[in-house]
Amino acid sequence: MFLAAWQSHAAVLEALLAGGASWDTSSGTGISAFGVASDAEVKRLLRAARNQPKLDASEDLLGASKAGNIEGVIAAAAAGADLESKDSHGQTALLLASWKTHLDVVKELVRLGADPNALSSDGIAPKTVTADAAIKAALG
Repeated sequence: MFLAAWQSHAAVLEALLAGGASWDTSSGTGISAFGVASDAEVKRLLRAARNQPKLDASEDLLGASKAGNIEGVIAAAAAGADLESKDSHGQTALLLASWKTHLDVVKELVRLGADPNALSSDGIAPKTVTADAAIKAALG
């Protein structure tokens, strides 16, 4: 399920769902198929399987940021995601992208207006979770 969503294979995803696969299967890292899906048809199939009219764009943003899925980040932002939203561990999308060393996602989130100084619920700043000089520079 996760790989089909990530690779935008709508037909494979549809076959998996028809065969009884669970829509909420994750990669084992806590990232859901929703978090990595960027294809509109894949998202439609997952929404239908989830039986909800609309995915939470902020949830999509967090998952895409953690996975390094720049297209997913852009789509979630376009859908109205809160750039300062936090996951269940209190981490922002920018912190997750910084921690996972996804430079392109960090740059895009900053360009979109994410606050590089926004702290996690534990008071952790994105700049403190990476040793990557390019990411630190992108965060300002």
